[in-house]
Amino acid sequence: QTARSSFPGPHLPGPIRDLAFDPRSSAAKYLLAVASETSTPLVVVDATSPAALVTGGRMLENMAAAAHRLGGVRSASYSPTATDGSVRLCSVGTDGRAVVFDLHTLDDPELEWEVGHADTEPSLPAEAADPTTPAQAATRGLRAAWSGGWPALPSGRGVAVRNATGTVQPLPGYLSDGSAAHAGNVTRVAYSPDGKYMVTAGDDGGIMLWAKTGPLGKL
Repeated sequence: QTARSSFPGPHLPGPIRDLAFDPRSSAAKYLLAVASETSTPLVVVDATSPAALVTGGRMLENMAAAAHRLGGVRSASYSPTATDGSVRLCSVGTDGRAVVFDLHTLDDPELEWEVGHADTEPSLPAEAADPTTPAQAATRGLRAAWSGGWPALPSGRGVAVRNATGTVQPLPGYLSDGSAAHAGNVTRVAYSPDGKYMVTAGDDGGIMLWAKTGPLGKL
């Protein structure tokens, strides 16, 4: 048998772009989100054991396929576990959509919001959008960063944060215009563990450190 034919996990007909473990995972159960550029753009599987990969099913599959109906998913990231034990999962697709799922329980997930994100938002109607256009292709690898329950999403216009209704807002206290820090796209954003600092990286090769009072300087 080849390694592919003997592997018990999900087989997807295309490239897998990202993997992320549910922060609630433990030795009892490891839940793994798999993002891919296929007709199954995002799926959560039980990766606790080879047997669990076979019998655990493919969770979130249909809801994610409907949300990213125009293309695959390039990144998936979980929020920290909330005080009520729930988490959110943010996926960013090649179709220019950022989607947040509320995973209070995988038996009953909710699509919390689904919106076009800044420069990745299609200029054509959703049904006619082309996910291979340059404006969207340039931001295909974007990954959300979490501070508490809010995801920050980098783009060519800077870093945006979205509220529970999906409204685009500048990241308060950090960055309102990416051009002030980076000459070009902001490609990555990360928070310090305590949420007091943020780091952005860009196509220009720059890495900028931010506090809530404003920029602290380039690293």
